[in-house]
Amino acid sequence: MQMDLRSMCFRFLTTNLRRKWIAAIHRDAFSPTKYSKVCELHFPKEDVLKHTECFDETTGRKIVAPLYTPRLRAQSVPSIFPNCPQYLTVVQNKREDPEARRIRLDNSAVSAAISESLCTYKMFEERRRFTTFSELMDCLERETFSECWTVVKKKECVLFAFIDTSNFVPFLSVSACITCDLEINVFKEQTALKTVGSHIFPKKIQDIGQVNNILELLLSISANVQSTQDNINIICDVLQNVSKVTEGKERNIEFLMEQVRLLPVAQERLRYSPEFIVFCAILFSISPHAYRFMRKSHYMSVPHPRTLQKICLKFGASPQKEQVEDNFLAYVKQKFSYLKTEDHVVSLMIDEMHIKPYLDYKGGNILGTAFNGTTAASSVYVFMIQSLLSSFKEVVHILPVNTLQACDLFTYVKNVITGLHSIGFKVICVVTDNNSINRKCMAYFSTPPKKSVVYPHPSDPSSPLFFIINSVHVLKCIRNNWINQKDAQQVLTYPNFENMDKTLALKIASFSTLKKLHALESKTIIKYSYGLCMKSLCPSNFERQNVKYALNVFNPYVVQGLLTLGEEHNLYEYQSTADFITLIENWWSVVNVQTKYKGERLKNSLKHPLTVTGDEDNFLFLNKFLNWLDVWDQMGLKYNCLTRDTHWALSNTTHGLIEMAKYCINELGFKYFLPGKIQTDALEARFGNYRTYAGSQYLVSLRQVFETECKIRLQHLLPLQSSFFGNITVSLTDTDEQNLPTFPVDLETTTGSSISTVSDTIHIEYSPTDVKEVEKLLPLLTYLSGYCTRIALKRLKCEFCASVMVLDRGALPENSACNNTLIAAMDRGGLLYPHLDMVNAVMYNYITVLKLIESSRETAFLRHSNQRELVIHLTTSRVNTLGFFLPHFTCKKGHCKDRVLSELLLVSTNILLNDYVKKFNECSNAKKKRKVQTLS
Repeated sequence: MQMDLRSMCFRFLTTNLRRKWIAAIHRDAFSPTKYSKVCELHFPKEDVLKHTECFDETTGRKIVAPLYTPRLRAQSVPSIFPNCPQYLTVVQNKREDPEARRIRLDNSAVSAAISESLCTYKMFEERRRFTTFSELMDCLERETFSECWTVVKKKECVLFAFIDTSNFVPFLSVSACITCDLEINVFKEQTALKTVGSHIFPKKIQDIGQVNNILELLLSISANVQSTQDNINIICDVLQNVSKVTEGKERNIEFLMEQVRLLPVAQERLRYSPEFIVFCAILFSISPHAYRFMRKSHYMSVPHPRTLQKICLKFGASPQKEQVEDNFLAYVKQKFSYLKTEDHVVSLMIDEMHIKPYLDYKGGNILGTAFNGTTAASSVYVFMIQSLLSSFKEVVHILPVNTLQACDLFTYVKNVITGLHSIGFKVICVVTDNNSINRKCMAYFSTPPKKSVVYPHPSDPSSPLFFIINSVHVLKCIRNNWINQKDAQQVLTYPNFENMDKTLALKIASFSTLKKLHALESKTIIKYSYGLCMKSLCPSNFERQNVKYALNVFNPYVVQGLLTLGEEHNLYEYQSTADFITLIENWWSVVNVQTKYKGERLKNSLKHPLTVTGDEDNFLFLNKFLNWLDVWDQMGLKYNCLTRDTHWALSNTTHGLIEMAKYCINELGFKYFLPGKIQTDALEARFGNYRTYAGSQYLVSLRQVFETECKIRLQHLLPLQSSFFGNITVSLTDTDEQNLPTFPVDLETTTGSSISTVSDTIHIEYSPTDVKEVEKLLPLLTYLSGYCTRIALKRLKCEFCASVMVLDRGALPENSACNNTLIAAMDRGGLLYPHLDMVNAVMYNYITVLKLIESSRETAFLRHSNQRELVIHLTTSRVNTLGFFLPHFTCKKGHCKDRVLSELLLVSTNILLNDYVKKFNECSNAKKKRKVQTLS
């Protein structure tokens, strides 16, 4: 008991003493030396701090420095008491805070987990890496891919394919292929991809993770979640691959790629390729209004018109600058460097165009005066060259004049010819109309002046210079001379072409007979004399300049009309009139050949090129025709014949073409000669461009002529300045005959309810007399049926249908001989003899049109929205009711008889309604009514 009390007292004293020490130590009551000894004797070593530590951020190192005076940790307690009981000097563990302990344990667990994860990841990566194809196959065995991927393992490669079945049609959207060399190729459909956005596909792979990343990227492409630039890059890659497999479409691909790349670009940052700017400049010069409309429509991105104007202003191609002698023929001299050898042999065409005598001030200069005075120019002489061996043609000079003498014109013609010769061209002929000033001008090329077919060349006297009157102008003069005859029958007398004996009676060609022929067929919409109209028979002074109306007189259809209806209606001298038309039409067939294969295409030996072998029909005809003209001239007729100038022009053209063909083939080495090249049609077309570009007006100013010619020259010059457009090849046709579009008429779907509604209001009753009334037109209807059958077969493209719709010309039925008379008369081996069902279908189509244009139904018929479909509907209903059309027809290609009938009626209806419109317009014109009343 005493012992316990003594212990308790000692504990009390030591405890109080310890508290005092702690308080004294923390109050720094001891000296530094005593403080250091107290800390070492009475505190554990871990509670005494003899060094301090800090971290240097600049060097990244830990700095340790010794303390001059040791320090105690916070909350440290003296626990060592020398010379005291042992239990007082035992260091007791301090109790850790529960929250701190939890954090410490969590951190330890996380550190252990991270260490274990790093080891596991390292092992995982090592298992996914491969260096050979066999290691790749082992990795694929351990790897699991998404279910959407189909993996195909082969000896030489591994395929990953995503097959899209959303539309119930298997479709390969994206795919990847790894070869045995560990090269990977990525595809979208059938297009190889190298990049997607900023991601670049590696050439080789060494990790299965790369494969997963590529597959995920391909899935995003397939789901269309890529950015706009990614889509643009993919489209450009696709177009680039398409250009490799499509020959001749490189320009299309380049245009599409450029337009696609410009889609995300801001308007002020648009940049175009030089080739596209050239294209836009040409298009803008052709039609500024159309170009602005195309730009505003936003269908394509094109440069601003002002940008194009700045570019075009740099080209000094205006003919206005060539009026100065220093710049004479400057444009064609520049153009010559781009031409080929076959473009150098040319003919010089000269023609006059009337303009407004108008002075114009613009851009700092006054324009509009004639070249030889201060008066305003009333016309311009345009000089154009045209190659005899190619399609090259170009205006070389424009001369504004008011009044011009033949000697002055001769000076300019000579300067143009010598200037072209010095450039490198070879001018072998001059082509003009039959104006007296042109004949006098060319006469100065000989000494003394005289009219001739050939003159010495001003640059090379040993070479010939031919003078040819434009054959188109001569043809119009023949028709006008015939119309100008003053007698009642408007007669031309001419010698017999087959027998040119002067003792034989002259033959008569009556123009009034043609008017009577037209009057006989004026009330029907189909005619034997196809094309013959009042504008051809009674033309105005302006219409006399249109060659189309002259050709309506000199054509084989008028000949067949005369021969068919002449005897029946007792037409005056119909046989000799037909012979004269045939003679002039044959002459025109020879001199109007402009292409090599025209004769083969039309199956006409007169339309072959001239080869001057001596045994060809066209060459023999020209020589015989020239002899016939000489016989006609030697008869000395003063009345009922061609005028002296027209007769000389016809003889000059015929003789000149013969001699020119001999020279070109024998001297220049031509394989053949095309007489149609020796015409001024190209120059007349240029005049039409001048008027069209100037606002579709007849009289234009001199400035408008120059500005228009400048635009046309830019259209020709800009492509030559571009390597992209430098090799333009123009085919004969842009449409492949084998790929012509078809226009089937489905009466159940295309006609709609309007047809049935209107057809119910327009009642047509067919009677047996309808067929009897058109029996006299069966030859015409048969000919028309043959033409319609040909066009229908082009659209059907079926040999079986052709065997059914066309009869063999060697096995024609005997009862069809009278119906095929017109085909037999016009046939040169290429016309078709249609089946009787085709003829009957066209006949009922013609009857339907006649009934619809009757006075009681014509108004309702014209108010219909689509008259063609109405006619086809009514005709088809009638033909199906009768049931005669190909009752047992079964085509191997699946063509039904309704399809064949619709194709046939489509063509025939177009022809019949077109003829009806022409007849309607001619009858409704008050001027033409006055002419008809005057003539009658």
